[in-house]
Amino acid sequence: MALLDLEGLRELQDCANYLLDHCPEARESLCQQGKENWIEQVSEASLIMLDVCNVSKDVMALVRHGLQDLQLTLLFVAEVLKEVRRAVVTMVESLFSLVCVPWLERKPSIGSFSSIFTMQFCCFDDAWDEVAMRSASTRLEAAEITVEELEIELECIFRRLIQTRVSLLNILTAKTSPV
Repeated sequence: MALLDLEGLRELQDCANYLLDHCPEARESLCQQGKENWIEQVSEASLIMLDVCNVSKDVMALVRHGLQDLQLTLLFVAEVLKEVRRAVVTMVESLFSLVCVPWLERKPSIGSFSSIFTMQFCCFDDAWDEVAMRSASTRLEAAEITVEELEIELECIFRRLIQTRVSLLNILTAKTSPV
């Protein structure tokens, strides 16, 4: 998944806020007759964007908590799988000892069939589980980092939107107040 690059939005917001706060020509242009309605519309739209930003921050918090729950579940499942494997190995060993085929047990240098089976079964599954767990954990950590970065960026966007709204309201107030 490609990360969302919000640099362009950040630069656009910063430029707009700079013009509104530090460029008298821009403020004067906005104060011209007939522009009040436009400024009010932009100001109201900024409220909607602030609401969307707040909802997005809430969603990111829910996603972060969901990822943390997934990590805990993953650890639990891994432990359950280990216990299930131990139980299966114990059952298979018990079955081999009950069935006990003497001709399979004749070569002590190679080991018993049941011990070879048990050793290979455990080693293969332990290695597979370890790789799968590491892969899943790495992916969850990457997702968590991405969510944290998005939360930080959403907070910055929120602050810049507030700054824009304040600047627009200051222009409206300056225009409507007597000199």
